[in-house]
Formats: sequence, structure tokens, C-alpha cells
Amino acid sequence: MNIYIIADAETWAIGKLSKSIMRNNPWINFKISYVYPKNVADFLPEVREKMKDADVIHFQYWNTARQLIELIPELKDKRTILTHHNQKNTLSADWKAMGIKEHVVHTQKNLQTLRN
Repeated sequence: MNIYIIADAETWAIGKLSKSIMRNNPWINFKISYVYPKNVADFLPEVREKMKDADVIHFQYWNTARQLIELIPELKDKRTILTHHNQKNTLSADWKAMGIKEHVVHTQKNLQTLRN
């Protein structure tokens, strides 16, 4: 399985969590990009290249996911996961329309927010 993780910044909390996912699942073939949410367009060539052979794309930050899907519409055709680390932004986009297939949440409240 080839999983492509897209996190925000390597030294920020989400970047560190992403490294932990990779470290603790050595049987999975991971690729990772750190796509800073204020400069998403600068990372388009890297994302396009790494997404080619990905079976799953795991977005770790909602704003980066939203921007990348708008700029690279073919991401909608991939199997995608979005982890919602921040509950206040759970409904910041119409994730279903954007092609997000699965969600990871940290609380029951966040789960109910997505279900309603």
C-alpha cells in the first residue's frame, strides 16, 4: 500500500504526528510532503509527482486539503482521508463535494458534527 501524507510543516505538531504515523507503521510505503498552507501553489509540482502512485492520500490539515483539491481537481479521483485535528474547522468546506472519502476525528462531538 502506498500512502501519501500531506502535512502542514515538518516542525509543527501535525508534522510531528505524521512522522509518528510513518515510524509506527513500517510495513506501509509512505511518502510525505510538508505543504505550508500560505504557500500551497509553490508545492504543486511536488504534490502532482508524489500523488501519481499513491493508493491513498492522507491530508493532515483541512486548509491545505481544501486548497490543493481546488488547484488539483484530479485529487478528487483518489482515495482520500482528512484528519480533523481542529474541531472548529470541521465544516470549513463541503468535504463530500471536494471528494474526501474518509475522515478521522478525535472526539465524539466532532464525529457528530460531520454526521449532521
